[in-house]
Amino acid sequence: MTQGPGERPPAGYGPWPYDQARYDQLVQWMGTAMASLAPSGWRRVDLRVAMAGGASRAALAVVMADGSVREFQAPREFLGVAAELRSMMYRPGEGTWFGMRFMLEPPGAYRTWFDADLDPGLGGEAYQRDLAAFPREWLPVWLGGAPRSVDRPLALDEQAQILGDIAQLLGMFLPSAWVEAAVRYAPDGSSVQVTGLDGRTTAFAAPPALNEMFAVLKQGTSSPWTAATLRLTFPDTHDITYEQPAPPQAEQAAPPQAEQGAPAEAAPAGSDGLRMAGAALPRQGEARPDVPEDEKDALVQYLERAPIVLAARSLDADELDPERAARVPLTFHTDGTWVWPGAVGYYLKAHGVAPDPELVAHARGNAFRTPEVDDAQRDAAVALIRT
Repeated sequence: MTQGPGERPPAGYGPWPYDQARYDQLVQWMGTAMASLAPSGWRRVDLRVAMAGGASRAALAVVMADGSVREFQAPREFLGVAAELRSMMYRPGEGTWFGMRFMLEPPGAYRTWFDADLDPGLGGEAYQRDLAAFPREWLPVWLGGAPRSVDRPLALDEQAQILGDIAQLLGMFLPSAWVEAAVRYAPDGSSVQVTGLDGRTTAFAAPPALNEMFAVLKQGTSSPWTAATLRLTFPDTHDITYEQPAPPQAEQAAPPQAEQGAPAEAAPAGSDGLRMAGAALPRQGEARPDVPEDEKDALVQYLERAPIVLAARSLDADELDPERAARVPLTFHTDGTWVWPGAVGYYLKAHGVAPDPELVAHARGNAFRTPEVDDAQRDAAVALIRT
């Protein structure tokens, strides 16, 4: 298709400049249109769109109050709106999405998912046209690219991003009436259990890229683990627990390091003996002793490498440097005795802000080596965070 200087291609056939006001207008129109199509007593409206190279497919489902699902024909106007969104959302080198999902709940709450790695099932010719119109440097496996891999430890924000990507992938595939999903990953495969609005739990086929994404997470995690369970709650709240390899028998018989001179601690804050650390940043007027320079790196590693038990998809702003891009991890860690936000390690590493002094003393008593954390301790940590 010939394109003159200053002209832009038709929607869906090439990149457009991003326009936030137009994006908001299109999404609002789509939500209003979906609500107008839903029958009385609806609980959720679910629109799925697949696009590539001018080819497209759409499916519309309505979940009723009893959890039953009704299928409807998606109006063609939805495809035009989706094509415009797709052109606007192109990023140089990264491409644009192949799949979009839009879920609406009464009275007007909505959630959108966009997936740039999804195989839309529209045929090889459509893919070639799409790559010419929306060039991308990285290709998913189904387009001839290499599987994802990593050969270095991943930073906490990178791990959080992968967990967010996994949640995004699941959000694209789960049934229209899903409420919760539990995914167990092991190197030999994954299993998915889904609970619907009707309260029933059933097995669900794992999305094709799920094992690949978990494998990357496993490669990039500094503390070894043998399996992981991710729990996802609608629309995108998720937490993960890891199963650790069994320690050698000699280590199991060794006395806990906390008994070798760890400072005495105050009464636990949780019923399972867990304690929640103070905030990453001290309150006004609160004095915290500085962390000795020769202990800082070891303490940062202790705080960052302890198992993550809860993680959000996004990153938070740096309160001490607001001009900096958001990079504070929205995670929670535990060592089986203490629970702390990922921000604790971040502010110590980035700004030298000392953590809760009792947490520091506890880590020092452990010789800055994270102990094994079992599933019961992880579950107790999640329960403490949510109280």
